[in-house]
Amino acid sequence: MAKVLVLAYALLALAWVFSDPPGAGPDEPANYVKAIAIGGGQLLGQPGPLPAQVATRLRLDGPRYAFANSTTRWVTVPPNLAPVGFACNAFDATQPAGCIGQTQPSAASNALPTYTGTYEPFVYAIPGLLGRLGDNAATALLVMRATNAVLCLALLALAVSLLSDKAAGALPMLGLMLAATPELIWLTAIVNASGPEVCAGLCFFAGVLRMSRPQAVSRGVWIALMTSGTALALSRPLGVIWLALDLMLLIQIVRPAGLRRRFQDGGWYSRAAAVVVLCSTGLAVAWEAAIEPHHGTALAEVLQQLPTAVWGLPQDVREGVGVFGWLETYMPSAGYDVWALVVAVILGFALVIGTHRQRMMLGLLAALTVAVTLGVAAAIIGPVGFALQGRYVMPFTLTLPLFAGEVIYRHRERIPRIATGYLVAVVGLTTAGLQLVGWLSNARREAVGVGGPLAFWARSQWSPPLGWLPWFVLVAIGCVALVAASRLSSVAAAAPAKDAGSPLAA
Repeated sequence: MAKVLVLAYALLALAWVFSDPPGAGPDEPANYVKAIAIGGGQLLGQPGPLPAQVATRLRLDGPRYAFANSTTRWVTVPPNLAPVGFACNAFDATQPAGCIGQTQPSAASNALPTYTGTYEPFVYAIPGLLGRLGDNAATALLVMRATNAVLCLALLALAVSLLSDKAAGALPMLGLMLAATPELIWLTAIVNASGPEVCAGLCFFAGVLRMSRPQAVSRGVWIALMTSGTALALSRPLGVIWLALDLMLLIQIVRPAGLRRRFQDGGWYSRAAAVVVLCSTGLAVAWEAAIEPHHGTALAEVLQQLPTAVWGLPQDVREGVGVFGWLETYMPSAGYDVWALVVAVILGFALVIGTHRQRMMLGLLAALTVAVTLGVAAAIIGPVGFALQGRYVMPFTLTLPLFAGEVIYRHRERIPRIATGYLVAVVGLTTAGLQLVGWLSNARREAVGVGGPLAFWARSQWSPPLGWLPWFVLVAIGCVALVAASRLSSVAAAAPAKDAGSPLAA
């Protein structure tokens, strides 16, 4: 079952890699330039303002333009790899991607600005290095997207392995399937640092849940925690914060005595994991302190931003489920409602069958999810003129469905097996349907615009390599694999839970 689930996500990610136009992800052109520069040995580049015409096209004005200038660096890019025409239809969902490739590169200069210039460089290095093997920008981008997808899928595969229990079929994956939204899969398939950050956050918290189980913590668990913790710390500025919050939750779930015992039993694997993650955290903090611009925010300004942050919570949820392009490409509204309903059902089940302590943990996670989202929006993003994007907080917000799914798995003996089977089947069908609808919604927008015909492939103004059909087939197979991974028969034979003495079940 675990292998089928990983295969499903791999097929979906591969389809996104090739079927999304160049630059169709938020900030992808800037991330592409940064990665290409790092692949050529330019770790930082030279400070300089973002050209006014670029700022106008990206709708950066006032404090947003000032912030973009503070993070902009100029780097040297080979002329054949310049991302000319990328994201030419950004922000206008009615305009298809047919404008891409219509502009010829300028030979005047090979110096380009990137407003992600001061961002942590670590997750850009491998995609950037391999991207330089391409003979043009479009090919280089595909190579970089595929590389990013492989790195993210490795983290997803680790998370699946951590949660897997052959005796319980698909049941341990309930929370993971809900957390792996169309947004998450899409983020794995564009050039950005959010994909590695979100997948690392998912994997690390899966490790936290695995640590709470009564089984002995194997060396593989410590290796997974080391890998995901390092990726989380080195991905984006908030990665260290998510790591600290997850460790706090680990202590709360396992309790200090239990954590100390597991650490001692882990031998040198646990010590190596702690040292590597600690060094990675130190490296990330050092980069942020030395390179990243700092913008102090007064309490009065945070309070002023708070109503806007509260008002934006529903949009933050939608963006965590699936809002594509430059945040202008939506799924049908029913898709978001169905996802929210299924999550509510999972949370309801967990609250009913969980212990008092688990209910308290669910309440704490729900409160922290809201508090963290509002805090980042009001204290960090809002004061520089931007609105919070759901992907910024996904590494932490996905802990809620993951924990709820774990509670249901741990108390599966309290639910009739037929009911458990239907629950898994509903989650599998829902997530597969959302993946298909999300991909089709984005494909239509890029092919003919949101106002174009539903049969977009017949009148497409932009088509991916090989046309639309191969990638639609790949998505369909991936969705079928998702359903197969959650089939009813996989749960019907589930063994009763034997979790006596487990910290999470206490």
